[in-house]
Parts: sequence; C-alpha cells; structure tokens
Amino acid sequence: MFTHPLRNAGALAFGALLLVSPVLADESRLDDVVISASRLTPVADLLPVGSVILGPEELDDIPANNLADVLDTVAGINASRFYGINGAESGVDLLGFGATGTQNTLILLNGRRLNDVDLAAVDFAAIPLAAIERIEILPASGAVLYGNGAVGGAINIVTRQQHRNGAGVEALAGSYDTVGGQAYAGRQSGSQSGFASLQAFDSQGYRDNNRVKQQTAYADWRVDTRDIDASLTLLADNRELELPGGRRVDPVGGSNELRDDPTGAATPNDWADQQGLQLLPGVQLELRENLRLHVDSGWRIKRQQYFIDGGFGYTSYSEAQTVNFSLSPRLVGQLETGTFHHQWIAGLDFHETDFRRDVSLNEMTFSQPIHRVDIRQQSTGLYLMDSVALTDSTLFTAGVRHEWVYTRAADQYDPAAPTVPCCGDAEAEPFDISQRADIWNVGIRQNLSDSISVFANAERSARFASVDEFFELDPNLFVTSLDPLDVQTGTLYSAGARWQRQGYRAVLTAWRGNFRNEIHYDANAFENVNLDPTRRHGVALNTRWPLLETLTLTLNGSYQRAQFSKGVYEDNEVPLVPRQTAYGRLDYAPLSWLSVSLAQRYVGRRYFDNDQNNSFGERIPSYRRSDAEIEARFADGFWVRGGVYNLEDRIVFDYGVSSSFSPGVYNAYPLPDRHLMVSLGADW
Repeated sequence: MFTHPLRNAGALAFGALLLVSPVLADESRLDDVVISASRLTPVADLLPVGSVILGPEELDDIPANNLADVLDTVAGINASRFYGINGAESGVDLLGFGATGTQNTLILLNGRRLNDVDLAAVDFAAIPLAAIERIEILPASGAVLYGNGAVGGAINIVTRQQHRNGAGVEALAGSYDTVGGQAYAGRQSGSQSGFASLQAFDSQGYRDNNRVKQQTAYADWRVDTRDIDASLTLLADNRELELPGGRRVDPVGGSNELRDDPTGAATPNDWADQQGLQLLPGVQLELRENLRLHVDSGWRIKRQQYFIDGGFGYTSYSEAQTVNFSLSPRLVGQLETGTFHHQWIAGLDFHETDFRRDVSLNEMTFSQPIHRVDIRQQSTGLYLMDSVALTDSTLFTAGVRHEWVYTRAADQYDPAAPTVPCCGDAEAEPFDISQRADIWNVGIRQNLSDSISVFANAERSARFASVDEFFELDPNLFVTSLDPLDVQTGTLYSAGARWQRQGYRAVLTAWRGNFRNEIHYDANAFENVNLDPTRRHGVALNTRWPLLETLTLTLNGSYQRAQFSKGVYEDNEVPLVPRQTAYGRLDYAPLSWLSVSLAQRYVGRRYFDNDQNNSFGERIPSYRRSDAEIEARFADGFWVRGGVYNLEDRIVFDYGVSSSFSPGVYNAYPLPDRHLMVSLGADW
C-alpha cells in the first residue's frame, strides 16, 4: 500500500490546528466576519438556485423523530424508508432518480461529504437533531463546489457553530417497545466553546425481526479569535439492525402478506450491524483583508457485518471496512474589477478510501472467506467559482471543476474454502481504472425588490461508479461482475423565483435535465450497467406562511417526470419516482408555553423497482399519512412532547420490487402503522 503526499499534508494541518489554537485563544474576534463550517455560507445566498433553508424554529416545528422524515417534508425530495422507525437505512432522492437516488444526492455535514464509496445509504440516525442548526437544500446545484455525486443537488446539514452554556436531557418511550434518550451540554469560555451529545435508541420495530438498537456520540470544539477560527468535530455510532425483508403479494397464487400479515418477516434470520467513527478538524485563517484560507480535513472508519439467509441452505456472512481520509483546502476572497465586485472560491478536494470486504458462508467459516475484495479509490478535484455583482441587483455566477478518480481493485478467491454446489468457483482479475470528468455551472439572479428575486442556472454534473457497482457480488450465486462502467454525466437546467420577507417564504423551482450513461443495477442481468440516455423535468414549490402571530402554515408540493429518452425503454418512466408529492403542516401556538403541529404528506403512484418496461400492470399505490405533535414547555425548563404518527392507521409502503420471473408478484416494505412517541426533557 502506498502513501499519498496529501495524506502527510493533512496530518500536518491537523497537528497545526491542535498546536496553534490554544496559543491564540485569548485574542478577540473580528465582529464583521461571518464564520460557518458550510463552505456555501454566505455564498449560498448568492447561488442562482431555489435553495430551501430549514432553520432552528422550523426544525423544531416539524413532527418527526429522525432526519430522514424531516427531509421528506421538502418538495423535490423523496425519502424511502425500509427498516426501523429512526431513519435507519433510509434513502433520500433529490429531483427524481429512483433506486439510485442515494448515489445522485450528495449529503454533507458542514460542507464535508457523508456519502461513502459503497452503496450504503447515509446513516441519518447517527446525526443528533439536537446538534443541527439548519439544513440547506440546494436542488440542481453543488456539483462545482462538491463534485462527484451532486447530480440532483446537495443537502448540507450544518451543526451549531457557536455554543452557549447550558445542558439538557430527554427520555423517549413509545410504541413497539421503544425507549431512548439523550443528554447534551454546551459551554463557552472566552473565545472557546464546546458541545457534546450522547444518544441511545432501542425499538423492537413495527415488524418481526425488525429491532434496531443505536448509540451515537457527538462532540464539537471551536475556538474563535481575531485571525484564526478552528474546530474539531467527532461523531461515533454503533447500530444493530434486524432485516425483516418484504411482504409478498401474489394475486395468482391467492396470497397477500401485505394485507393479511404486514408485520411478518420474510427473512427472520437476516441482520446488519455497523460501527463508525469520524474526526473532522478544520481551520480558517485571515491571510489579509478580504482573503481567507480554509483547510478542512477528515478521517472516517466504518465497519459493517451482515448476514443474509438466502434459503435452500445458502447463506452469506460478510464483513466490510471502509477507511476514508480527506483534505479540502480552499481560498475565499473578494476583489474589485472596475465596477464589478467579485466573491470567489478556489479549492482542492482530495479523498482516499480503502475498502475491504470478506465474504463467507457463515460466521463459523469466516476464517476461510469465499471472496476477499480490496479496493482503493482516490478522488481529486480542482474547482473555481466566482459570483459577480454586475449591478446592485444583478448577480452572475460561474464555476468550473475538473475531477479525477482512480480505482484499483482486486478480488481474491480462496481455493481452500468450501464451494457452492450450484454455482462452482468464481474468480475475477484485478483492475485499475482512471477516469475524469469536467463539471461546470453558469447562472444569474436578478433581485426585483428587497424580498423578490428570479434566477436561472445551468449545471453539468458527474457521478463515478461506487466500489459496489464496479464489484457486484450476488450473495446467492457468488458471481462477480467486473465490467467497467463509464462516468455518468448530465446537464441540469433550473429556473425560478423566490419571495422571502419577515418569516414568509415561497420558493418556486423548475428543472429539466438530460443524463448519459446513468449507472443502474439491472436485476434481470444481475449486474450494474450504464443506461441509455434519460431525461427529467419537474417543478417544486416550498412555502411557509405566518398567518397569525400564533398560526403558521407550511405548504410544499412537486410534480416531476423521470423518463428514458432512448433505447429499449424509450419514453418509459424511471421506477420509484412519483409524479406528485405534497406536504402541508399547521403550527399553532395558542399559549406561550403550548404548541401543536398537524401535518399530512401525500406521495403519488410510481412504478415498482425493476419495472423499467412499465409493463408490470400495477404500481406502488399513492398514499396519504398524517402526523400530529403537541409540546408543552414550562418556565423552569421542563418540557413534554407527544406525537401520534400515521393517524389514519394505513398500511402503505414507499418501496416495492416486482418479480422478474413471476408476473404480478411483488414484494412490499410496509411503513409502520399508527404509533405513539412521548418525550420528557429539561433544558438548563
């Protein structure tokens, strides 16, 4: 294994952060400098896109217990929940990519990417809601600043940037034998501040073999001085998750487990565990007036263990480890050229990931794995973005990025391990692949008044194949596919208008995009492929209206189409993308200490996964679900919150897969029925 010189540079940056910060701790801070861990702030206000910002007050109003449910309230985002009631294994899809939404939506924490090089979804349950200051949703944007995977856009989760003295505790209990709690505390002393949170959750889940246990820890330390701002963030999580599988519906055979036994488990022995640790140091230096240097780095390790019982005597036990190092230095500055004012960002992103997966028939034979996969992937991106004030009311933004990705992989088959009688041996040759892509954006925003603006933007994005897509392994057949996949590229055009004033918000965004070589799993061929060209268009409206001093109305809705534009599926719709979604919520505070929220979500019909032909004859049904929460806060800091979710007690699902071999047969993954959650807490 070789060592890249940038890894040493990252170690030096980290060491410099730890050494220099205490020395400068007593110096005062510049009052006129806005500091944020988000590299888009304050640039986010200049981007010509329909960004939606969920601030602290709105996050507190949303009746939801996890981050995936919070994101699902925004028009243009569609969340798919498979297991658990805390967001475990939830996928998020921005602007309609269906089954690959997780790979085409970039999730960020303080501007650092959380998406891994494998196909695993971002673990939203590992991010405590108590630590979040705001969430920035950037549809059809982010590719230049963030690179690979920001195809539909980017979602940036920004944690608290300035911590106050205080502490809090919470205890949670509810349906499905759910218990949990958290404790958090913050402290500020001079120029230094810190925040820490511990959280635990345990639930038997809605279905059999559906238990989820999770513990998370979050800590953030910051120092803010006249010339330097530094931070160190730590996240740790441990999760145990049981996987119940789908509910089989067979109209011809006369069985309907979704209707007759929605809580049953098709896979009573399957499970998946995960442990993670992440360190995120960062430093910002004032080089001179109107010029700052930001250096972010990160180290993350993720370990996974999972067991799949394929039936008929065939099982698969796997252990995987992902280790990622990142370094992202950038310069942020302002300058004048004639009458034009520029705010620019120039930077480099480097990521190096080592991925290893060992597969055996069961835990007892793990010392003799059937397959051993070692993959190293390096990604380097150089970018420049400039926002130019052409007039007092006209902003022009342009950016360019070049990204290189190098993947080196080897699959090692152990001849001494037991073979699978049906399938024989499978061994693949190592490979080295170097790929590159050019990314750009150009856009304009026109302010019509202090509260109204219009915008238009064009952006070219790219997505490189993940390690799982290069190295697909079927746990039953033990067949490995090493066909190289081309880089997915696309151009997305968006335009819209924004109105924002004194708590009112209305953001209208329309988009249209064309994509080439879209990376997708073909269940019929048991391999990942580059699809024929696809196209997407849609419109989303996100609004928030304070009707009265005590009453606020949120109304969000979207209409979108995702289709194949050429090839054997021409004009067919991409599976798992609903045409219509809607969300409405009333937040009512009749008394200073009492608040009530009532929300309803609507999701339209969509084609089952694996139905690219659109010939299955049935679609995933549309559904409506309502949630309600009531919260009382008392003068001494104590509070109580109660929520009822799925008020109508409907059996619905937002993911299903059709059978490739039995017409009319499908598996559905039902969402929880009506359930109750109650929290008791105190803040000091």
